[in-house]
Amino acid sequence: TLLCLLAVGLVMWLWLWAYYAAAARWNGGTFSELLLKQIPTVGYCASVAVLSAVYRPIARTLTNYENYRTAEAHRNALIAKRVLFELANNYSTLFYMAFCIPNNMGELRAYLFQLLLVMQVVFQLLESGPPAAQLALRRWRQRRVNAKSSAEPTAPNGAALKIASSNGYSAASVSAAPVSTAPVSAAPVS
Repeated sequence: TLLCLLAVGLVMWLWLWAYYAAAARWNGGTFSELLLKQIPTVGYCASVAVLSAVYRPIARTLTNYENYRTAEAHRNALIAKRVLFELANNYSTLFYMAFCIPNNMGELRAYLFQLLLVMQVVFQLLESGPPAAQLALRRWRQRRVNAKSSAEPTAPNGAALKIASSNGYSAASVSAAPVSTAPVSAAPVS
């Protein structure tokens, strides 16, 4: 857990350094400079989401290796690990800006506003993006299947050529051309 907290501190420091470098470089009022200035905030928000997703199984594994007598003690240890990590992961940048950089309330207010907006957008995309992508992929596959079935190949005599695949092998069969099934009348014998 301590190594993961150190990793969070390193990531936080790198994104803050990028934030201050971007603020120093793009201090104009053009729209493109304002967007470029947001890149470190977006990167920090994405790294918060990634680090949280990475730490969850690590915390579960570490807690499983510890020998607790009851399930409640096991659950409490897992909760303590996760809460400590999530607090450090989500709020370390704000604590650093609030308590380690003197006379920085205006910049802290602006950073908090940016962070809240970007976090809302990033987590909304993470929540709604995968289901939307799955739906689009399902529709695309269905359109491919429909296009293949409408463009069914034909044999030289005009009969439908049906290809059946089973276990990765394909076999082709040709259905015969339609034959008249009308009864044949016999001529009377004289």
